[in-house]
Amino acid sequence: MERKPTVVAAIQARLGSKRLPDKVVMPLFGTPIVAHIAQRLSRATQLDQIVIATSTEKKDDPLAAVSREQGIECVRGSERDLVERLLAVANSCGADAIVRITGDSPLVDPGWVDRAVKAFRDTPALALVTTAPPPSFPEGLNFEIVSRRALESLDNILTDPDDREAFILYLINHSEAFPRHTVRYTKDASDIRLTLDYPEDFFLIEAIYGHFRARGQAFFDLEDTLHFLAGNPELAAINRHRIDRTK
Repeated sequence: MERKPTVVAAIQARLGSKRLPDKVVMPLFGTPIVAHIAQRLSRATQLDQIVIATSTEKKDDPLAAVSREQGIECVRGSERDLVERLLAVANSCGADAIVRITGDSPLVDPGWVDRAVKAFRDTPALALVTTAPPPSFPEGLNFEIVSRRALESLDNILTDPDDREAFILYLINHSEAFPRHTVRYTKDASDIRLTLDYPEDFFLIEAIYGHFRARGQAFFDLEDTLHFLAGNPELAAINRHRIDRTK
């Protein structure tokens, strides 16, 4: 029987954001943002492990401390070289693929992560499973699955530091060498921003979490969130001016 590929989720995070300082460890109802992300990912049934992938820079020591306090494994690597950092995760965890989740995604939907991991496992030749382009999910719900083989190839191919930081663009632009599958949401919800980068983003995310906490609902998915925002359009409009129209 063929071995099932090991898939590990890496929450890519570091401190030092200029727009919203230390956003990944900001407390949201008493729990750091990065821990909320890990808790949501823990509901995914297709993941073998969840780790925080941060840098070896001293300024990220507090993030490593938070990961220890929260019982989340932390793998540290290069600050800017994301190929190197994610390969460090793959090597540390024995992963065949990495699900890259950015640290500004406290509304990540584990059900969609499961769908994407299944798509990867069903087609072993895939180098990349992504949610964009074209965009269909709200900002903050996008993620990628990158095979270990693809990361090892990129480690040999890419020499420019900017390319190694934006390696997903290289994979997308070279799909003939790196087969790709795109997971699309059931409708175009890309006009909604659910990522965390500005104070108004935090206000919206706090309102969403607060609504479901008040209902005693321990978990809520993307459908729940969009239904809530549809009934509260003034909330959805709070950060709409921050949506990245270039994607």
